[in-house]
Amino acid sequence: MMEPDRRPGPSDEFVRYSDDLEDRSIHAKKSKHAKRARYLIRAAASGRPLKDLDILDAGCGEGLLLSMLPEGNRLFGFDASRRRLDEDLAGGRAEISVQDIYATSYSDGRFDMVFCSQVLEHLERPTDALVELARVCRPGGVVCLSVPYDEKVKYETCVHCGKPTPLHGHLHRFNEKNVGRFIPAALGVLEIGTVCNNAVHMRLHRLPFFAYRLLDVLATRVLRISKPRWLYVLCRKEGAA
Repeated sequence: MMEPDRRPGPSDEFVRYSDDLEDRSIHAKKSKHAKRARYLIRAAASGRPLKDLDILDAGCGEGLLLSMLPEGNRLFGFDASRRRLDEDLAGGRAEISVQDIYATSYSDGRFDMVFCSQVLEHLERPTDALVELARVCRPGGVVCLSVPYDEKVKYETCVHCGKPTPLHGHLHRFNEKNVGRFIPAALGVLEIGTVCNNAVHMRLHRLPFFAYRLLDVLATRVLRISKPRWLYVLCRKEGAA
């Protein structure tokens, strides 16, 4: 007699986003989203050259961040939505698949670096997702995260069920003071930073990156015109490399 399959079923988030019919390919290609990915890659590369690495992008969507990583790395990505993966902005450079962020198929310590950009705010259990990303990162490897900065969770009435629904599907509010409590013990925080003044992001995102970044630093750190839009966190997987 065959043993019953005791593996956990797909998470609620995987089911919810696996049938994601919203066409986001146009949004993903906008230069302001590319600037956000550039910021995270730049932070990840600080003091650690991105070369000859196994790199994973968790919740990679259309593969925008993967498409911006330098040549000479082995790239992997996954998302809950097959439709988003079919856009493949990475142009076949990455091995991509449909997976549940809480239970991926990758082996322990598979990757040197793991990116997870603008995903955790959508998850009911962000810490559990980070436990899984820590598992697939090698000891001494780096996990690079980005989330909206200090965004108040807002609700709107769903037109289908009439119930309050989180705006944009964002369930959590992250800032420098509280983000640490979402990080599991397996990950040690290396750096926390905030980037991008709202006016720069919305109006000047078509500028070359060096000019965009210069104006952003001026607006957020010198003039302090308004609060940043994103928070990034760099973590190191505990244990010997």
